[in-house]
Amino acid sequence: MADAQATSKRQRFEELMRAGIEAYRQEKHRLAHDYWREAATLDPYNEKVWLALYRVINTDEDRLVCLRNIIAINPANVQARKRLQALERKMASGTPPVVKPQPATPRPSGAHSETGQRRRSLLARLLFVVLVAGILGALSGIIASILIYGGW
Repeated sequence: MADAQATSKRQRFEELMRAGIEAYRQEKHRLAHDYWREAATLDPYNEKVWLALYRVINTDEDRLVCLRNIIAINPANVQARKRLQALERKMASGTPPVVKPQPATPRPSGAHSETGQRRRSLLARLLFVVLVAGILGALSGIIASILIYGGW
């Protein structure tokens, strides 16, 4: 029963990935995002789904989450590390990064094993990113109000 359920889940994941690719090719990025987001809930440790989501998201905070998830899944992904560093610099300075798009490195053969520790680590990182994004947003709002209204 568990094998059939896992197979069904895997098939649904593949269907969502294919549907997202088709929507992306038709420049329906919002629809592609929705498909890939659902696929990420089915297999959150799949590097391909986070690489796909990275292409269609609109905020730097979401890009941070995607890049950090990619690196957590595949620490050997040099391109994701470069993009993450550039994005962190951009967010710290407020200037856009210059990053040449390149294909991601392939996943190492041993990257398929999942453990509870890895899941907790990924969730902890996601929570940290959301917390940092909230703090940065609040600080940006305070600074903007000071600049606009001239004081507290």
